Amino acid sequence: MQEIQDSKSIVLDGIASAVSKAQEGAAAASHAGEAIDSVAAKAAEVGLVVADVSNVLSEQKHAASEIAQHIERLSAKAESSLAIADNVAEKAQEMNGVVSSVRDTVGHFKLS
Repeated sequence: MQEIQDSKSIVLDGIASAVSKAQEGAAAASHAGEAIDSVAAKAAEVGLVVADVSNVLSEQKHAASEIAQHIERLSAKAESSLAIADNVAEKAQEMNGVVSSVRDTVGHFKLS
C-alpha cells in the first residue's frame, strides 16, 4: 500500500510539475506574442516613416528637376542676350564707320 501511495505521490508530483511547466510555457508564449505584436507595430511605423521619406525625396527630385529646367532656360536667354549685345556692338561699330565716312565726305565740301 505504501508503494502505491508513493507511486501516486510521484505521479501527482509529476502532473503538478507538468501543469506548472505548461502554465510557464503559456505565459512565455503570451509574452512572446505581445513582443511580436509590438515588433509588428514598430515595423509598421517604420514602414510609414520610410514611405514619408520616399515621398519627400520624390518631391525634392521633382523640384530639383524644375530648378534645372529654369536654369537651362535662363542660360539660353543669357546666351541669346549676349549674342544680341554682340550684334548691337557690331552694328554700332559699323555705324561709327559710316558716320566717320559721312564726316569725311561732308568735310570736303566748303560752305561759302
